[in-house]
Amino acid sequence: MSSTLRSSVIVREKTEQKRKKGQNRKKLKPTEWSLRMVTSPRRIQDLHTDLVYMRKASGFTANRIGAAGTLRFVLGGDQEPYDALIERFMSAINSLQDDDSAVLKAAYGLEPPYAGMQRIGDRRLSFGAIIGKGPDTVESSENVAIKHLAVQLLTGWYPASPLAMRVPELHNGVVNESISMQIIVNDGYWQETREEYRFLAAFDEADYIAISSSVPAVIEPMNGFQVKTERIGQSYTHRFFAPAPMKRGETYTLAFRSLPIPGGADARVMETSRAFHERTLAASFDAIFLGQQPERIWSFTGLTFFERPGLPERGSKPESRDNHHWASYRDLYGGLFSGIAWKWPQNEV
Repeated sequence: MSSTLRSSVIVREKTEQKRKKGQNRKKLKPTEWSLRMVTSPRRIQDLHTDLVYMRKASGFTANRIGAAGTLRFVLGGDQEPYDALIERFMSAINSLQDDDSAVLKAAYGLEPPYAGMQRIGDRRLSFGAIIGKGPDTVESSENVAIKHLAVQLLTGWYPASPLAMRVPELHNGVVNESISMQIIVNDGYWQETREEYRFLAAFDEADYIAISSSVPAVIEPMNGFQVKTERIGQSYTHRFFAPAPMKRGETYTLAFRSLPIPGGADARVMETSRAFHERTLAASFDAIFLGQQPERIWSFTGLTFFERPGLPERGSKPESRDNHHWASYRDLYGGLFSGIAWKWPQNEV
């Protein structure tokens, strides 16, 4: 059994003459770009990161929730008053099993005697004394409970959920907690793409996740996944097999690199985008240009296959720092495209 994450990477081939022109461009050395994902300033954090952050210091408070944008989003958004946010947060925690609920109420400082304690270490010592466990054991219990809480928040399966439709009613699908896509462009040519998908399994069991692309590429999976690629019509389907069958309610992280096929046709890159068929809580796109820089660059969201990448004057300007440009989006779905596009100087098109 499988589940599919539908997507596409858009590149446009140059003429043979211009492909030959680009053969002398400088190749990117491994030391010039770290094997780790590039971190954009002010990147949208995933839900798990926010949940871990909110248990620190004084816990879940009105002053700290503003720094946990994804958590606030799933609880109703920036316009919701704090009283509504904490009511929904408590509702999600109360929907868990008793052991998970108890350890999280202590961790987040939601009930006496933990409310008002300014350090997570103090709350762990206090809670541990009650249940006869040490702080390390309490922390381990918190980590397991946070995974269960993330599932409830992502799916909306708790009484006070702001979601209009509960996600578990979907069959054989996924809920994308976060997607990151980073592309390296070297003198106008595609050189490398890195993608990371953090998703909640909403299927009963699956051996692999399938991701489709319009571009032939060498795929290098990470995190223990194995890949098999098949050409279907004009697209390529990459099936990523997990180390063990994936199960409903578990969260997984799939990461991989895409590289041009040696000796294959060169590609002049014009955009990087994704079609979001499954609900995606947060998505970020990064474009890093080495050598030649584009004349114009813009970000877009909510466009159909034929509308994308839109027009520069109608798109939004991505955030930028030197040769690094990025854009982030929330709550994407419906099979519509989001991404970043650019235009090369007229004499280079």
